[in-house]
Amino acid sequence: MHPQSNPAKADHTAIKILISLSTLVILVIAGWMILGRRQIARHLDQPQKPFTPVVHVSNTPQWQSFSGHGKISAARFSHDGKLIAVVGDQKELYLLDVLSGSIVQQISDACCTIEAADFSVDGTQLAIAMNGVNSENDGARIRVLRISEGKYSTTVRELREHGNLVHSVAFLRDGQRLLTEIDSDAVLWNVESGSVEKRFEAGVNGVCALSADQSTIVSAGSNSNEVKLWEVASGVTRLALTGHTEGLLALAISSDGTTAASGGYDATARIWDMASGGPKGVLAHGQAAVNALAFSSSGSSLATASDVVRVWNLTTKSQVQMFSVPRVTSLAYSPDDRLLAGTSPDGGLLLWRLP
Repeated sequence: MHPQSNPAKADHTAIKILISLSTLVILVIAGWMILGRRQIARHLDQPQKPFTPVVHVSNTPQWQSFSGHGKISAARFSHDGKLIAVVGDQKELYLLDVLSGSIVQQISDACCTIEAADFSVDGTQLAIAMNGVNSENDGARIRVLRISEGKYSTTVRELREHGNLVHSVAFLRDGQRLLTEIDSDAVLWNVESGSVEKRFEAGVNGVCALSADQSTIVSAGSNSNEVKLWEVASGVTRLALTGHTEGLLALAISSDGTTAASGGYDATARIWDMASGGPKGVLAHGQAAVNALAFSSSGSSLATASDVVRVWNLTTKSQVQMFSVPRVTSLAYSPDDRLLAGTSPDGGLLLWRLP
């Protein structure tokens, strides 16, 4: 006798096979989706590489010149982070695209050497500090340029002071006033009228900075170990901060205006409370003078330059990064705090990628 088939049992077996195959397909699709998402996440987490065609970008960069353009003395990011203004020593300023590293525009003036530059907060203006190179063009010039689509279009105003030299320039938040270092003074200018509003004593080789609320100017000089806080409205000294043992070379104020930093020949950077003038910490640098400072945009870290460049956590007052590049004389954070720019008197613009 031949065994007879059982249709119900066969149908049940077929259903089990279909369920198993469906489960396997679902597992394969789910695994593929998870893997794909992880790969996408890894791709998005990878740091960008701005400026690759122009300078070397790394966590531990080697010094590299902005080749063919002479000494680089200062750099400043635009507030939207798209441009960086780079000051050279051949009477030229370069506007560079941060993402591509390409030169967007080259600005030059045969009459003057360019010392510094700064963007207005809204990105529509660029102020350039210049010094005349002969008796006819003697003295400081601050030229305010109109910026349109990332390029200089027209000159808005030129501010002049004969017989003196300008060393730095910074826009106030309103975009209508400028703070400059001219010889031993911090000078506040009105862009619309072209006139000087106030002067504040800084000292020999003076340095200065302005609080975010535009109420206080901080000044110092290489001939004094005091940091002075001036009331902008009255023009009088509000506080004198003491603690440094030698002359000052660098000043900075945090973006929220609550904290100031100073550095100088005594190989320390000191942190100060802007309201009380009290000390908030001392950052030791061995034997080397501190000649440049920059707060991060968030205010949580401070970059300092001496014999090397250091990045400090301001909560713990501890060093979190160090870049072994000597003789860096200016520092600037990008608005998103992902890049730190430094300039060298030997001719280099350096960028460090930050965590």
